[in-house]
Amino acid sequence: MFYTTSKAIENALIHSIFAPGTSNRESAHPGKGVTNKQRTMSITEIISSGANVTLQVTAAQLGDFAKDLIGRTRQEIAREVEASRSEVYYTREQTASLLNVNPSTLWNWDKKDFLKPVRVGGLCRYRKSDIDRILTSK
Repeated sequence: MFYTTSKAIENALIHSIFAPGTSNRESAHPGKGVTNKQRTMSITEIISSGANVTLQVTAAQLGDFAKDLIGRTRQEIAREVEASRSEVYYTREQTASLLNVNPSTLWNWDKKDFLKPVRVGGLCRYRKSDIDRILTSK
């Protein structure tokens, strides 16, 4: 799942390090005796580089890229789910007490996006990590 890039892209990425599985390739221009280096990159590397290029890919290559992207997204979601399982949540009253504010202040902070509660069904809970962030900034 690698695609060849031109000299212009290689110049844009001159300071990058080759990732495992990539390679350099040289091709001679007929009659000119000039060597043009080309670099093989994955779609992900091309996207990360920010290069403005047009790609020609096969359906199979696009499918491979989609599978890779879906796999990485699943891993990221799994990490976030695991982190949320270990998170501690407080009620509105507990949060107001910890922050030494009136419960109506929590409502105002919610409207101002300063401290957003997690709503599950009809329940309103506040993350300990969000409360700690506020306490450390005071």
